[in-house]
Parts: sequence; structure tokens; C-alpha cells
Amino acid sequence: MRGDRRNSFRKTEDTGMRSLASILMVAIALVALVGQGRAGGLDRVGTAGAQELRIPMGPASIALGGAAVALGGGLSNIFWNPASLAATDNSEAMVSYSTYLADSKVNYGAISTGMGSAGMVALTVKVLNVGDITVTTEDASEGTGQILSPNFGVFGLTYGRRMTDRVLLGVTGNFVNERVADVTANGFALDLGLQYDTGWRGLRFGFAMKNVGPNMHFAGGDLEQRVIVPGDDPSAQPHVVQLESTTFELPSYLQLGAAWGWTSIHWLHRLRQPTLVMHGADDPLVPAVNAELMHALIPHSELMLLDCGHMFLLTRAQRCARAIDEFLH
Repeated sequence: MRGDRRNSFRKTEDTGMRSLASILMVAIALVALVGQGRAGGLDRVGTAGAQELRIPMGPASIALGGAAVALGGGLSNIFWNPASLAATDNSEAMVSYSTYLADSKVNYGAISTGMGSAGMVALTVKVLNVGDITVTTEDASEGTGQILSPNFGVFGLTYGRRMTDRVLLGVTGNFVNERVADVTANGFALDLGLQYDTGWRGLRFGFAMKNVGPNMHFAGGDLEQRVIVPGDDPSAQPHVVQLESTTFELPSYLQLGAAWGWTSIHWLHRLRQPTLVMHGADDPLVPAVNAELMHALIPHSELMLLDCGHMFLLTRAQRCARAIDEFLH
């Protein structure tokens, strides 16, 4: 009997390792392709426009960097991978305001809702405001008195769906609008994302193709100029010439990410020391159910939920100190 169990365990372990090896080989191959693609595009560095598409959103995801491509997170992570939207079935809303480069401001808002078994849908708005710019010319180096207020906006619609218990798919369509004085540029960018949970010790992979779309160009009244063609009658009206701006590419790129989670939940029952579990009942970052789970799994534990959020050690300092002192004595 023991020999059969060992053989069964070895077969299961071998199958899992073979699956893991296959996944890693595919990931390495994709990374190699991405490297080749980026190397072939070095001659275009600095020529792509619509850079507001690359401004990251979601503070937690920004802190994780590229690993966020492989993580869930729902609405807060859809900038990195639209498939993240399918990681939750709950309706969510998010609003943020931040200072970006050179005192520019970024305003962001997003809202998502479920459509039952059909998946999740979200609307996002991101606006970059670079502030007021004084217009100068060759003849008026100190300024003409005219002030420009450029604005750059991205309006997105995201759809995400859980295809299986391990595979999430998502797509985002972004409408891009850029306005400087009386010239504007409009464009469309598509994001495609996939996330795969291997089921092996929390290992996850993510894939995201970002900002795929046609070239953009500026057009508008400020591109009209009045010129006098040499040889014309000096008393004739100037010719109105419509200048054409050159097109520019979107900042398209491919991103791969991997994340490996770890949990101590399987060993909590081994703790024999008296334990005080403290948690904020209204914690927006770590739900209180985590503290309740720890209390249920640790044999000799006490649970104390405080009527505050994540920073209860600061907001309820005296109460926490008193509770810890009583627990230790």
C-alpha cells in the first residue's frame, strides 16, 4: 500500500513538473520574440506619440511593476492587463488624482459592473493636463500674451471574462484625444490580455499586448497659414495654405509577467503559542475575513476587531497598547 502511494505521488509530481516545464518553455520562447521585436524597433524610439497611454494607474500594481501583468486585482489592475477585470465578480469604482512629470496632473476614474455569466465590463477615463504654457515667437521671446492649455485624454471600454477556473481573457478599446490650441489628434488603441493560473503553488503567468492601433496625426485651424507666393500681385490677397502634419505611431509594446504567491495558511494550525490577532474592521486593503480565518486556524488565539481601517496601530494607538499589555500579562 505504501509503495502504491509513493508511486502515485511520484506520478502526480512528475506530471506537474512536466506541465510546469512546458509552460516555462513557452514563456521563454515568447520572451525571445519580444526581445527581437523591441530590438527591431530601436530606430523608432522617440517618434511614438500618445504617451499618455503609458501612464500607469493603480498604486498597488505600480509598486509590483511588471509582475502585475500576471495578477488579478480587478478594476485597479486593468491598465496592466485587461484580463484582470475578470478576477472578481464585484462591481467596483476607482478615482485618483496625481501629480506627474513637470507638475502636470493626471485625473483618473473607472467603474466596473458584472454581466452575470457573460463576464465583466468597465469604463475608464484618464486625463493628462500639463498646465498653462505661454506662447512665444521669434519676435516675442517673452511671450505674445497668448496662453495654451494642452489636454490629453484616454477613454476606455474594457471587457473581461473567466474562460475556465484558470484562464482569464480581457480586451480594452481606448479612444485617444489630444488637443493643443486649435489642433487635435484622435486615435484608437487596443489592449489584449490573458492570464493563466498554473495551479502549481500559486504560479501565474500573464500576457498583455498594449496600444495596438493605426497611426495618428494632428489637424485643425492652427495649421492654416496665409502666404504670399513670390511673383504674385502685391495687392492680391494672401493664399490660404493648409499644412499637413506628419503621422506618428502609438507606443505599442508586448509585456509578459509571472507571479509566484505563497501562503502560511497550511501551517497556522501548528502554532501552539497564545496569539492575539488584531485587525481593522473597515480595512480597505486587507479584508477582516483574513483575521477571522487566522483566528479560526490558530488553536490558542484571540481575535480583536477595531472600529477603524488599515492603520489601526496609529488611529487606535492607546486602545491597541492597552489590549496588548493585558494580553501579555
